[in-house]
Amino acid sequence: MHEPAATTPGLRLLLVEDSDTIVDRVLELLERQLPIEHVAAVDNESDALSAEGPWDVVILDVGLKEGSGFAVLRTLRRRPGPQPFVVMLTNYGRPEFRALASSFGAQEFLNKTTDFDRLPDVLRPVALRRFH
Repeated sequence: MHEPAATTPGLRLLLVEDSDTIVDRVLELLERQLPIEHVAAVDNESDALSAEGPWDVVILDVGLKEGSGFAVLRTLRRRPGPQPFVVMLTNYGRPEFRALASSFGAQEFLNKTTDFDRLPDVLRPVALRRFH
C-alpha cells in the first residue's frame, strides 16, 4: 500500500494493476499533477473487491494476476452508494474491449501505449468536483 504525504485533501485512488512498473509510473504521473490523499494498489480481483473504500477513482487493468478488471468493474457498479469514477487502463485497446468497459460502466478507456499521459487530464475534473 502506498500513501503519499498530503497536507490538503486529495483523491482516494484504488489502482488495480498487476505490473509493478505500471503502478510506479501511474503513481509518479498522478502525484506530480493531482492532489492524492490515499492510494491502494492491488494486483488481483479479490483484493480489489475487498479493498477498503470509499474510492473517488478506480483505475483498472483488464488482465490481472487473478481474475479480471471487467469482473471488478461489474461488481463495483452493483454496489449501493456513491460510485467511483472508473478508468480502464489497459493494453487491450480493441474496440470490443472498449465497448464492454463502457457497457459495464467505465467512464474512460485508455490504452497504456497511446493514452497513458492523458490520465491526469482525465482525472483532473474528478478532483475539481471533489474539492470545489
